Amino acid sequence: MNDMLLPYLFGTLTTGVILFLSVFNYLRGKQERLLYEAERAKLPSAVRLEKLEELRRQSEEEFLQINKQLSAARSLLDEKEESQRWLEENRDKLLQLKADREQQESIRKTLETTEARIESAQSKLQDLNVEVAKQVAQIEHWNQQKQQVEKELKDTRNEKAALREALESLENDIQPLRNTLAGINQSIEAKNEEMRLVSAQMQNRVSQYEDQIQQNKELYERAESRLGEITDEMAGVKTELETLRDQRSTVSADVHALEREKVALEDLIKNLRSDWNTVLRLTGQDEDADHRRTQELWSPYFSNRARDFDLLSDTTELELLTNTSRYLESEQLYFPQRVLYAFHTSLKVTDISPLVVLAGISGTGKSELPRRYADAMGIHFLNVAVQPRWDSPQDMFGFFNYLESRYRATELGRALVQMDPYYTEENRGWAAPEDWDNSLSSQLLLVLLDEMNLARVEYYFSEFLSRLETRRGIDVNDPQSRKKAEIGLEVGSGRSTAPIMQLFVDRNVLFVGTMNEDETTQALSDKVVDRANVLRFGRPGNVVPDKAAKFTLEPNKRLSYHDWQSWCKSSNEVSDDVRLTVNQYVDRLDNAMAKIKRPFGFRTRNGILSYVANYPSQDADAIEDAVADQIEQKILPKFRGLDPRDHDTKAALGMVRSVLSDLGDALLVEAIDRTAKESQFIWLGVNRFSEELGHNISSASL
Repeated sequence: MNDMLLPYLFGTLTTGVILFLSVFNYLRGKQERLLYEAERAKLPSAVRLEKLEELRRQSEEEFLQINKQLSAARSLLDEKEESQRWLEENRDKLLQLKADREQQESIRKTLETTEARIESAQSKLQDLNVEVAKQVAQIEHWNQQKQQVEKELKDTRNEKAALREALESLENDIQPLRNTLAGINQSIEAKNEEMRLVSAQMQNRVSQYEDQIQQNKELYERAESRLGEITDEMAGVKTELETLRDQRSTVSADVHALEREKVALEDLIKNLRSDWNTVLRLTGQDEDADHRRTQELWSPYFSNRARDFDLLSDTTELELLTNTSRYLESEQLYFPQRVLYAFHTSLKVTDISPLVVLAGISGTGKSELPRRYADAMGIHFLNVAVQPRWDSPQDMFGFFNYLESRYRATELGRALVQMDPYYTEENRGWAAPEDWDNSLSSQLLLVLLDEMNLARVEYYFSEFLSRLETRRGIDVNDPQSRKKAEIGLEVGSGRSTAPIMQLFVDRNVLFVGTMNEDETTQALSDKVVDRANVLRFGRPGNVVPDKAAKFTLEPNKRLSYHDWQSWCKSSNEVSDDVRLTVNQYVDRLDNAMAKIKRPFGFRTRNGILSYVANYPSQDADAIEDAVADQIEQKILPKFRGLDPRDHDTKAALGMVRSVLSDLGDALLVEAIDRTAKESQFIWLGVNRFSEELGHNISSASL
């Protein structure tokens, strides 16, 4: 039995030791795990296994990205080598292009030489005209001489015949001298009758003949001598006549050649005169230049019937806004009152922010709101479709066509001329046509720059925007001061007007721009954002408001510029308590923006105060709504592109959220929180429908 007890005790002891060691190891392992968890909790998140795995994954992604960049770099190198091969292959073509360019330069110099030759030809033409006149006079003189010679020849022939008769008579009957003398006298009388039209020289000769005939003794000898002389003279006359005939043929040929040359020169003069008139027209020196240069600018965009209207003076601002809201709803356009008030107030503060920008996704009514607002408020409306090729203010207003010597005005340029209240003022580089009566400066115009960011806004609108902003610091009644804010339109140089036409855009013209944000558009620069109020239209969700009754606008009802001015208030008109409250909010916002190195200056401060002063609502929380609107319009767009996870950005957004929480705008805070969850801050606006139509819209929002 003892032999069995010892093994039993030994087994029991061994089992206890094993159990003890197992419990000890379990407790020790548990304690080590607790210590590990405690130490692991103290470690920063960057060295935890999950973070390391995330870092490894990010490193792999970066490695893949670098591989892609290397592939792109290799492609660029291949393209470079291909370009070099192409240059080598097309070197001859490039040299040929260079030779063509030199040839074009030679042609240009030849054209300049030709122009100089034309001027020389014009001078020679004048000399030829003088020479032609001389030749014509000489020809007339030769014709007269010819006629005279022919008459002399005829008279000489007659005289010769008469003398022959007298000689025959003397030879046959020489004895009776009286009869001979009588016959000679009869011959002389016959000669006198025939030679009345002879020249002075022939008359002298006839006189000599009469004296010779009176000498009875030498009559026969003198007659024979005279006959010989006449025969010699006739031979000389014949020779001279033949010479004159040859000269006449030569002169006739020369005359025909000169006539042909004259016709050619007349054609050349006609062409040169046409070219000269063209030059006068191109340089604006012709008679119709002044009228033609600005004719299109004076062609009114709005007809004269637009001047015939009834004022809306008997309707208050809030009543008009209410009617506008009802009209929009009747047209199945649903905009919360908060959005309509924000749009209306932004138009009233054009002194500080001359531009209102409606941004957001397509199809949210950004273009329809300004159009329908203008209809309901009695404001003229002009839609300007911005083109991607726009790169200068000329695309907005027009340009001077030097080929036509006239200003090709756009619809906006023509409308702005109608809205200029100082169009009759002198010394502005232009004068209104007589009986021009198309001014609409007593009314308002709303200009919509549709899809304004299809082109770079800074290229075509930035300079004009600065001019609009300059209106705040000028005296409009002083022409010299007002000139600082005027727009200079290049209209060419004329006879009585300057090459620059000064155009003043007064506060009766309101500017609104719409912009879609996609890969085909350009983002707004900080310069434009600082000078604008940016309203963003978010995704409205499933809006199902109650069916609105049809609202008909009164025809020919217009809002006058005077009434609009009476609605606009200066920031100096706010009370001291309101100013103190707003400035406290602005200081907090300024501190928040300083953290992201984007603080704002006096323009933004004054803009917020002016917005609060002009906000039309009379509710108790109107000030809070106005300040919250300005945060959405001016502050949040400046966060675009920043990383919300960045320490400074996160702190700045927190400070802005704090201000909005104090203002009681929970919807705007929620929208910021949703945007801050992304890796990049892109402000997409806030859905305001839930404030008014929460019971009729689906839970889907931004």
